[in-house]
Amino acid sequence: MKAGPGLACVAALIAVGAQRSLPAAETPVPIELRSSNGRWLVRIATDQPSVVHLGIDTEGTGRETHNLLREPLRLSWMQSTAPLRSWSVERRPDGAVLQHRIDYGQLDWIVRAVGESLEFEIRQDAWAPVYDLALVFNLNQAHCPTAVLPHAVEDHVRLIPPWLFVAPDHGHLYCEPIPGGGAKKTVQKGVSAVTDAPSPWFSTLVGQRRSHTLVWTLRSRRPFEKSDAVTFRFSPQPIAKPDGVDEALWRRVRRPWLNLFQANADENDVETPMMLANNVLSNPAVCCTFFLIMGLDSAGMREDSDWLLEPLLRAAEAGELQNGLHVKAGKGAEHRDWDGNPTGYEGYLPEGWFFLTAALLRQTGKTLMPVWPDAGQRLRATRNPSPP
Repeated sequence: MKAGPGLACVAALIAVGAQRSLPAAETPVPIELRSSNGRWLVRIATDQPSVVHLGIDTEGTGRETHNLLREPLRLSWMQSTAPLRSWSVERRPDGAVLQHRIDYGQLDWIVRAVGESLEFEIRQDAWAPVYDLALVFNLNQAHCPTAVLPHAVEDHVRLIPPWLFVAPDHGHLYCEPIPGGGAKKTVQKGVSAVTDAPSPWFSTLVGQRRSHTLVWTLRSRRPFEKSDAVTFRFSPQPIAKPDGVDEALWRRVRRPWLNLFQANADENDVETPMMLANNVLSNPAVCCTFFLIMGLDSAGMREDSDWLLEPLLRAAEAGELQNGLHVKAGKGAEHRDWDGNPTGYEGYLPEGWFFLTAALLRQTGKTLMPVWPDAGQRLRATRNPSPP
């Protein structure tokens, strides 16, 4: 049957409508929060109760725009006993309230900026208890393998607070749970004192190297009852400069220095893997570089050790010694060919930053290893006339 002009017009209108994109005014615009010193960036969705962006940069180099989340961060709990009926996101001057309406009341998640700190406050205002309450960070490994360093480890699995959330080449956040919605009972030099009493909150870090997934979960040990409240405070607290190290050098190495500290996955993912980073000393060159730099210093050959160390320091500052984790071999930045192209295995080896220890130790006046008598002659015979 031949289509009439009326049907043709309808078809044309349908085709145009299918191609039309939403106007900018209809596109949900997230709520953006930044610390007072620009050290972290958070974006809160307005079309779902979640945080869709978490980025940090403790040195102010713009890397907070990298999203460390693979998936949106949401509040979770056992739905069978307190099903979610509806939700809303309310903008506030200092952040937002993500309200979850459940049977017999509501569960509020307040995300706010407090000076340099980021706070997640959770308040229970329902007559029914909430079981298995948790915040689940599904972390993105494209930029770096994030680590969580705990105060202690319980039963080889539970990470006891406070925690240090470390994103290699981006920075760190000190995280502490504060019961009662933000009131600290004991304060010591700006940090909550740690007691022997078990915290009502713990976390787990579960990674799988095969799929390059890493999930950090903050979880309550007990049911969350009516009027219960907790605040998780994330703050970019400075790391004290070691004695004997000048301030200029410490500013260069303090961020990459934390890259050395990683929880290790069990071999072949046996038992519970804690981390994706490869801690096996499979790159002897970085260890030899450390010994060579220190040996040259001990022999009074500072110019030669500087020739080795300075390019490595510049690369560490620029974040060029790792480029996230990769599914295929030959893409990681921990090994490169002569043209500078990444040829590494996974893209992250903690011992790749071992030379930073030499940068710190050479200023303390301590020698930790014997001198190689012919190291300087071998170096001069193999290097180019000028540093790369």
